[in-house]
Amino acid sequence: MAVDRKTLHYLKLYNILIWVVRYYLAISWLAYGSIKIARLQFPPLSPDVLLQTYGNSTPKDLAWTFMGYSAGYNYFLGVTEIIVGMLLIFRRTSVLGNIIAFGILANVMAFNYSFDVNVKLVATVLMTMTLFLMSEDVGRLINFFLLNKAVTPVEDKQPYFKDKWRNTTVRVTKYAFIIFILFFDIRGYFARARQFDGQRKKPPLFGIYRVTTFIRNKDTLKPLPTDTNCWSKLIITVPEGTACIVPVNGRLEYFALQLDTAQKKMSLSAKTDTDDHYVFLYRHPKDNSLLLKGKWRNDSLEISLRAYDMNKLPLFNRKFRWIIDHNAGYKN
Repeated sequence: MAVDRKTLHYLKLYNILIWVVRYYLAISWLAYGSIKIARLQFPPLSPDVLLQTYGNSTPKDLAWTFMGYSAGYNYFLGVTEIIVGMLLIFRRTSVLGNIIAFGILANVMAFNYSFDVNVKLVATVLMTMTLFLMSEDVGRLINFFLLNKAVTPVEDKQPYFKDKWRNTTVRVTKYAFIIFILFFDIRGYFARARQFDGQRKKPPLFGIYRVTTFIRNKDTLKPLPTDTNCWSKLIITVPEGTACIVPVNGRLEYFALQLDTAQKKMSLSAKTDTDDHYVFLYRHPKDNSLLLKGKWRNDSLEISLRAYDMNKLPLFNRKFRWIIDHNAGYKN
């Protein structure tokens, strides 16, 4: 302004800014919606998550577990966010898109702040951009929603060029861009979903195994809460190449897993210390049993395990009910 004092306004630059912010938000909403539908943001619950206690999880992990449980809720959120993105692409529907976006972002910000999610600033910036777009229509929105006054339509003038070919080029470029975003970008998220977490092909021996017999140095041991070297469970989970050992004291220990199905070898390497490496010979005589034999922290181990049917967990066993009979027992 100090250099260009004679100019009273920068209407063209302002309109360009509105256009850029609106399209940025539209692309963001389409991306967030697609990520939720593809179950990338809140993946299905893995076996290790199912065995982690509330108290041992971070606030964000607790929130992600809650969101990851329900596929239907993720689809609902994803479809809603994609609708917002589509509304923002077109000027005539952008006001409705901003109104819905404001409601969603208010909930997202409260969610992120309350559960200490690490994208608080992203949600805040998106809300600021949404409020900026809504500021143009704040008077009309107050009159319509609060004061019960008549609202006059906004004069809808498109920035046409004088040349017809330029206008045609702009329209073709716009719709080509929309098709590119909707098809190629969204398709990429679903392609990633087939290679990620709960959507990924489950590794061999996938599941939760409970220790039935634990023999250390030829002595059969009974589980003692003070014995941190005595296993209670073995978890083979996603992504492929991940295993968890649950000692009797209940603290999960994560390991990188390599399975040699030809030689029946299981290699475990601590993720915090690659020198902490162990090899077990295994047998899998039945679908629900697993036998391990090898060295573990200077001890010779022979372990018998039995697979646990995760569908028997109350979290998955309980079905939808219209009416809950509290007298019959809510937890059943």
